[in-house]
Amino acid sequence: MIFVCKKIFCVFVLACFVCNFSFFANEEEKNSQEGLVENEKQENSEKSDEPSEENLIENSIEKSEELSTKKNEAEKIKEIVIQVQNILDRKNNLTFFSYKDENLEYLKLNHKNSKDGKTLVYYSNEKFSRYVYNKDLSLYYVEKWKTAESKKAKDAILTTLTFYEYFNENAKRVSQYNFENYKMVETFFDEKNNLVQQYNYSFEKFSDQKKHEIESFKEKFILENSTFVTYDKNNKIISEEKKEFDKKNKLLNSQKQVFEYSNDELKSVSFYEDGVLRIKTVYASKKNYTQFVYFDFNSFVEAQYKNSKKVVEIFYQENKEVFRKKYE
Repeated sequence: MIFVCKKIFCVFVLACFVCNFSFFANEEEKNSQEGLVENEKQENSEKSDEPSEENLIENSIEKSEELSTKKNEAEKIKEIVIQVQNILDRKNNLTFFSYKDENLEYLKLNHKNSKDGKTLVYYSNEKFSRYVYNKDLSLYYVEKWKTAESKKAKDAILTTLTFYEYFNENAKRVSQYNFENYKMVETFFDEKNNLVQQYNYSFEKFSDQKKHEIESFKEKFILENSTFVTYDKNNKIISEEKKEFDKKNKLLNSQKQVFEYSNDELKSVSFYEDGVLRIKTVYASKKNYTQFVYFDFNSFVEAQYKNSKKVVEIFYQENKEVFRKKYE
């Protein structure tokens, strides 16, 4: 009996040893597999951190483009520095400035109408301009030239000539002569530098020798149209009138607008044609207003607007309503 028990105990111990060995073997295999997986992940991570061949190429291209851009910018700055030229006089004042094909030159001037004046000369390619100032450094006149194919100064063509005449600090007359389309524009400005009068003329072709004497031939000009503008004390336009004339200086037609204000806000605008009221707009606000359109034979139309949209239109004859139309 004792022998049998011992035998059973030995079998039990052997079975436990086998189970423990199998358990530890499985654990070791599991740990080994997990270690392999972890090593594989680490290797993949290290590989992903290393730049690929495509990334290396892209980075190389970006660096090359960046270097090329910086080089181009440096070349541009160098080019500008080379192309800019300044010339100073003994008093260190700028007398000449040049950039590429554009040149600006400062000269003293002795002119019968601008004694001790100054001149700025600008020329570029086929264009040449001269700005003449009087001794007070107010602009006296401007010449604009076009160079000929020969590039010789004697062959240059005077295209426009503009004269400035001053009445006080700001009030002046500006006369511009265009020798390409044979037109002349004469403009008057008030002391606030507002345009108050303008005349448009046409004239016959002048020889180059007589162009600078053109103002002495003004009586031969043909007046085409004129403009008159008036202002209130707040510098707002009160009226603007335009007139057109035929070649014999006979009035063809006239158009005039009259503006009315209240507390600096526009209240009405009236439009006249040949002295007859044709349109009047009365404002309740900027987007809400009523417009009256007048026709011959004592008939007119009243159009009402809300939020800048027409809402109703009423037709009158002899001051009596004859038709009404509503708009959605």
